[in-house]
Amino acid sequence: MFLVFFFLFFGSVFFRYIKEFRKLEDEITVQYNLEEVMERWGRGIYESQKIIDIESINRENILYQSGSYQIRMIGFDNKLYFRHGQTLNRFYYGEKKAYINTLCGDYIEAVFLTPLPEESTFLNCKGIKVRLKGSKNKTSLFLETEFYFRFVEE
Repeated sequence: MFLVFFFLFFGSVFFRYIKEFRKLEDEITVQYNLEEVMERWGRGIYESQKIIDIESINRENILYQSGSYQIRMIGFDNKLYFRHGQTLNRFYYGEKKAYINTLCGDYIEAVFLTPLPEESTFLNCKGIKVRLKGSKNKTSLFLETEFYFRFVEE
């Protein structure tokens, strides 16, 4: 009888820790993928001057819009493009619009962009605020940063 209670007690504790471990593992995986996307994005637009093409998740061209949008695709003047694959929660990049097929990160649920300064449009902005939402199972994380174009012509 004592052994039954002993195994029940430690068994429940053990399974609780397994569940916590899996949750932490999901958080680490999502965080790693969010950071990989941000790093690729930062290196990619390092030498760009402006955005030349941008689509919202509704496939609308929002190049002449201001404000925050959830985006599907963005292209820069250095011929670098990024695309969010919403059905698989993946983020891709490529050097031409037709070749956006290199996987950059998994578990990316949404990509939100805001032109900087905030009253500017995406066409004439000096930078962008990027907010990524990543999720896996019951874990959901956000990562936000700002990128400024280095060689903006005044």
